[in-house]
Amino acid sequence: MTVPERGLLAAGFLLLAAIGLGLVSRAPAPSVVVGSAEPSPSISDTALREGVVGSIETLDPLYATDPAERDAIALLFRGLTRLGPGASFEPDLAASWEIADGGRTWTFTLREDVRWHDGRPVTADDVVFTVLSLQHPDYDGPFAGPWRDVIVERLGPFAVRFRLPEPLASFLAATTQPIVPAHLLAAIPVAERRFTAFGREPVGSGPFRLASLDYTVARMERFGPPPGGPRALPPDDPLATLPPPTPASPPAGPPRPLLDALELRVFATPDEAAAAFRAGELDALGGLPASLTAELAALPGVRSAVYPTTVMTAVVFNLRSAPSPFRDARARRALLMSIDRGAIVSLLLDGAGIVADTPTTPASPFHDVSSAPAVTHDPAAAAKLLKAAGWTRGTAGWRQPKGTAVA
Repeated sequence: MTVPERGLLAAGFLLLAAIGLGLVSRAPAPSVVVGSAEPSPSISDTALREGVVGSIETLDPLYATDPAERDAIALLFRGLTRLGPGASFEPDLAASWEIADGGRTWTFTLREDVRWHDGRPVTADDVVFTVLSLQHPDYDGPFAGPWRDVIVERLGPFAVRFRLPEPLASFLAATTQPIVPAHLLAAIPVAERRFTAFGREPVGSGPFRLASLDYTVARMERFGPPPGGPRALPPDDPLATLPPPTPASPPAGPPRPLLDALELRVFATPDEAAAAFRAGELDALGGLPASLTAELAALPGVRSAVYPTTVMTAVVFNLRSAPSPFRDARARRALLMSIDRGAIVSLLLDGAGIVADTPTTPASPFHDVSSAPAVTHDPAAAAKLLKAAGWTRGTAGWRQPKGTAVA
């Protein structure tokens, strides 16, 4: 549905939240290599072939929005933290963090052994540069929101501090934002950065590095230190004076991937992707409608998995407009009660979703079930509430008080 351009408040009712992302894959075949101790020297026929629906225009983490782009970026880049089991967050570029001042101050200590794919160390300068880029007036990407009023400070080569105007329970989620390399992007004005070559030739710090990219396939190979260890920096490089990583420094991020290589194959529609999967051209396929995922999962030798995400679909009312029929809470509650949200989850999402009664997903550890008691589907009770609010029902539907039919 469409909503008015102005005067919106996030006080509407929620349809559903925490939608599951379906993935189907074939049983392991000889073409898939697992358990190799060292990265392969190049892309080979052992690459896992995974299908995604969407397009890849850029792999710059500050601008990429398409699901296919974000899937690739998750393998090429790291944030300070990453999603862990359930609704938890785990260290990634960060080794640890401390919270002070009632949740207004967050101090992160970075790992000292993480390298960009070109061999340079990842430092606090890269973190500060990324946040300042998101806050820049010329930044026109979609990820500035959580960082708009945050003050970022460099405390040392591997330490950063964030000062928030108010405590924010969801701040750790913001720190999953992938960090970009300052040494490659700092000289480019923010207003011009969206269109640089970096979007097609990214240098990240993730478990995979980009080997090649066209508009249908992103080929990635497992990243590891070159033989003999990381290359030495030129003597005149400011980072050349950094001490070597301390022996006690924890390993960089999650365990290294078992795959030597991965091909992310891009399709314009779910049907095209499903056809390629049926033809045996793909080893795995994700991001499909729930019904199509279930259909493919029924094929011999195919298994499915559901990964939780926090996509939320909601109806938001314009409560600032004086004539709005939804300023009356009884009308809002009646509309919520008239919608069978359980049926939406069951029929449209094949059960891969849950109904939410607050803007905080029930999967979050900060969700308080007592803050908003569940509202059940009850058309009869909804009709009574509408009548109590002055609405009348005629042949054309429900009519708001002194207004025209709206339903």
